[in-house]
Amino acid sequence: MILSFKEVNDHFGHLFGDAVIADLAQRIEKTFRETDIVGRIGGDEFIVLIKNISKLELIEQKAQELLKYLKRTYSSNGETYAVSASIGIALCPDHGTLFTDLFNKADHALYYVKEHGKNNYALYHQKLPQPL
Repeated sequence: MILSFKEVNDHFGHLFGDAVIADLAQRIEKTFRETDIVGRIGGDEFIVLIKNISKLELIEQKAQELLKYLKRTYSSNGETYAVSASIGIALCPDHGTLFTDLFNKADHALYYVKEHGKNNYALYHQKLPQPL
C-alpha cells in the first residue's frame, strides 16, 4: 500500500510520521555531497541545491539514485506501506537565476510527476503542462 505523508500521520500517528521524515532526510543527505544544500521545506517536501554540475546526465543520474534510495517500506501495527517519491528539477541559469523562479519551475515539474504516477522525476521545460 502506498500512502501519502498525510495518510501516514492519519494511520500511524505523528510520532511515527516524524520518524519516517527523519529517515527520509538522512537518506537524501547521504545521496548528495557535503557541498550540496539539502533542506525540508514542509510536510514531506525537500529541496536540494546542487552546485557545479554541468551535465544533465549527472543530474538525471542523481535523481534516479535518489528514487532508488528512497524506495522503502515501513511497518507498524501489522500494516506495511511504501513511500512514493516525486522529483521536480530546474536548472540555473537555463530556467532562471533567482531562487523563486527556480523553485517555482521545479515545483511545476514536481506536480507534473505527482499527477502522472509518482515515483519518478521531471525536468522543467516550457511545454510542460500546467498542474491541475
